[in-house]
Amino acid sequence: MRWQKPARVIVAVIGLGTAAAIVLLTKDRPAVAPQASTTPADPAASYQSGAGETVRHEGNRLVARLEYGQVRRYDDRMEWDDFALELEDGASLTARRVKGTFAGANREQPSVFTAEGDVRFRSPDGAALEGDAGTYDDTNGMASIPGPATITRGRMTGRGRGGTYERNAGAFKLLAEASLTIAPEGGGTPIDASAGTITVVAGGSTLLLEQRARIGRESETLTADRATVYLADGQQQLRTIELRGHARVQPVPGRTSDMPDLQAQDLELDFHEDGTALRRGALHRQAVMTQRGGQGTRVIRGEEISFRMAPDGATLTRLDASQRVSVTLPPSATNAGRTITGATLAASGSDQAGLTAAVFDGGVEFTESAGATAGRPASRRTGRSQRLSLAVKGQLDMIDAALFERDVTFKSQNMTGTADIGEYRAGQAELELRPGGASGRRARVEDGQVIVEALERIVVDLDSNDLYARRGVTTVSRSAGAGRRSAMFDASQPLYGTGAEFWYEAGAERFRYAGDAAARAQLKQSDDSFVLGRDIVFLQPAQDLSATGQVESVFAIASGTSTTSTRYRATAATFHYEDEKRTVTYTGAPATLKSHEDETVAAEIVLTLTGEGRTLERLEATGNVRTSVEQGRQALGDRLLYDAVADVYRLWGKPLTLWTRDADGTCTSQTGNFVRIGRDVRAPEFPVADNPAGATSTSKQACPAFLAAGK
Repeated sequence: MRWQKPARVIVAVIGLGTAAAIVLLTKDRPAVAPQASTTPADPAASYQSGAGETVRHEGNRLVARLEYGQVRRYDDRMEWDDFALELEDGASLTARRVKGTFAGANREQPSVFTAEGDVRFRSPDGAALEGDAGTYDDTNGMASIPGPATITRGRMTGRGRGGTYERNAGAFKLLAEASLTIAPEGGGTPIDASAGTITVVAGGSTLLLEQRARIGRESETLTADRATVYLADGQQQLRTIELRGHARVQPVPGRTSDMPDLQAQDLELDFHEDGTALRRGALHRQAVMTQRGGQGTRVIRGEEISFRMAPDGATLTRLDASQRVSVTLPPSATNAGRTITGATLAASGSDQAGLTAAVFDGGVEFTESAGATAGRPASRRTGRSQRLSLAVKGQLDMIDAALFERDVTFKSQNMTGTADIGEYRAGQAELELRPGGASGRRARVEDGQVIVEALERIVVDLDSNDLYARRGVTTVSRSAGAGRRSAMFDASQPLYGTGAEFWYEAGAERFRYAGDAAARAQLKQSDDSFVLGRDIVFLQPAQDLSATGQVESVFAIASGTSTTSTRYRATAATFHYEDEKRTVTYTGAPATLKSHEDETVAAEIVLTLTGEGRTLERLEATGNVRTSVEQGRQALGDRLLYDAVADVYRLWGKPLTLWTRDADGTCTSQTGNFVRIGRDVRAPEFPVADNPAGATSTSKQACPAFLAAGK
């Protein structure tokens, strides 16, 4: 109950409304007649008696009981010794001496009461204001103690210099140097508070701390310019704390605290039903939330921060921040140190798992730094996007995957990737870039050696910069050995690749392209220098090149001592160029090599080039060879060896057939085991040593189809 209702009874009974003397002088009969005073009579008193008790009734209802050791009435006042008044609702006033003074013409009802000696004002709910001396003004319902004062209510005890009790508001207040303690139920560390002033609001459920407010708990200290503490009804346990102005929550040095370190201009905290475990927090203006634990220190900054905790008071289940959000996450044995900034943060989870997801929005920047370990080199990675979604395992620093969306740029070492969507799988140090939405933007990666774009995705191993790309892949690369000229490609010029799939081993600078049913892979430098195939592998430092599956290549080379290059087109099942040996090998399908004038077909064709430049030194073909030779001749055999420097053809076969087109439109056919043809030979030579008797023959007949067709 509050003081307002019984106050009316006090006014009617003893001067906390109506003086006790008035009770004595009214028609009410005393419950116990007053005893004669043992104190010498005061001639100035108009009435004086010893100990007595007076009871006030309204009808059959007892409304007040007054006990005193002595009472005296004067013209301007009344005085009591050993004064004790109790009202029906439980309110009371006790003191060793009480003086009530009259105001104006009213000589029946004292209005101001001055009490001395063990003064105690008690409210109906059991709260009390105590001190050595005090006053009560009935005109405004204000009780005050000017000196050292104590407020008590259940397990709550407050002390200060000066105290008041506002009867109408039901509020107790310590006026200066105030402190207050709430003893825990069942023992333990009490809650202690201090401030310039402390007010206990009606019912004791609300505490107001003003001027340098401080609240101490077992493991943390709360400070602010002002604080409001709401207690659970009837339990004297914490329900809510509001801190206003320079608000701060800090762990007690040397103690382990589940509550985060909090700092803001204003701050609100809600507690679970036990009054100990933190349930919710809200920070306003210049907010900083710091979590300390075994993994290190996490720091969240923003203009506004709010969060929720599981019933254990330690597990974070919700975290929201807005306006210039910054999150700093500590490095550990398993995680890199990270900083994330953005316009907003929304993180959520469950009581059992803690945080499981977090979303940053609005100009997000993600920075990760890790020192070298036994398994990985030191690294610094930065991701930027409009939105970042994290899958986490309990806390923000336990990142399982990070999804960047819209205008994504990710940098790691010398690698830069851009896309609409970027998924960073931190545990595997893997980045996947994908197009998304209607932008039509291709995923793109470059590392100084190669630029890769793809229509579906690019996956990068961030420790090594190895990558895989899929669908509509295009690449542009430039060798670190600029200026070197191989037989296939000029290392000083860009090299362009396409494919349905692409693999890149950054350390080895190894490129692999794969085609699909719609198109073959291609590696190209110009219209006169390219390779097509179902699968192409290029080792850039060595300039070695291989291709398999429907291979087609075009390149321009000079022959022998000629300075004029000829454009050759080759097809085969496989292709291999080894730059150190300067050899080009075509095999299978069969292999073909064709210029505008000549063509060679064989099971295998091997070109050997000079040590520098792109000049043919030798051509060797084996297995069902058909080739063009001097003066429009065609040869069929088992093996061909062409010495480009000497411009000499050597052919072997069992048999070997040489066809020559004649002027009359027919052809002359020569057969044997070996023939030599060259610019120093007037006619094909069939040496006797290489052509046993009966091995050679000559006949005239219709030209074969391949010769008639001009092939």
